[in-house]
Amino acid sequence: AAGMVTVSTGYANYLIENERISPDKLRTVPCWVSRETFCFDIQNRQLIRHRLDVGESLVCVYLGQFGGLYHDVEAFNALRVLRDTIQQSLHFLLLTPADQDGLGRSLNQHGLHNSEYTVLYADHADIAGYLSAADFAISFHRSIPMAFSYSPVKYGEYWSCGLPVIAPARVGDDAMWIDNDGLGCTVDFSDEYSIKRAAEKILGLLEDPLHRE
Repeated sequence: AAGMVTVSTGYANYLIENERISPDKLRTVPCWVSRETFCFDIQNRQLIRHRLDVGESLVCVYLGQFGGLYHDVEAFNALRVLRDTIQQSLHFLLLTPADQDGLGRSLNQHGLHNSEYTVLYADHADIAGYLSAADFAISFHRSIPMAFSYSPVKYGEYWSCGLPVIAPARVGDDAMWIDNDGLGCTVDFSDEYSIKRAAEKILGLLEDPLHRE
């Protein structure tokens, strides 16, 4: 091939070091989103929060699946720890194609009450509105050995709507940006202390009145 495009510098470096591919043949282009489509909208925030009946609760949003490349049991436990750590009303908005009844049962089994979460399937055109209604976001990618090669689109969608993100370490270049640029907090979902630390970091970020700009 005359050249290759990667979506992370981590994978580009892997190809250079392990496959002996010349840096001149590589270009890194992270996955991106449209700022016209994904942006904070105060009217959508008010409308959707009223529809969800969440009042003044903090809303944590998640986009994606459970299981496979994504945590499931660890994710459910993490939501419980976040609820117990954040000393104010907290609601989880889970936008997922997963079976709603089955997911609800799993959440209940891990200590969450029906009133503490909403499970929805949303069309892509409606995602930005739901992100505007949220206060922070979470990602449940598993930190598998090749996860450094990822560039999750959902991170761009979260950030474009002004949401700080709790995300696993070692996933794409994004984990480095999160830690270095104040875009959220990386976490080890197998470590309860790490989850508590992430909750405290997010609360600190939310105190900045300009964090969504």
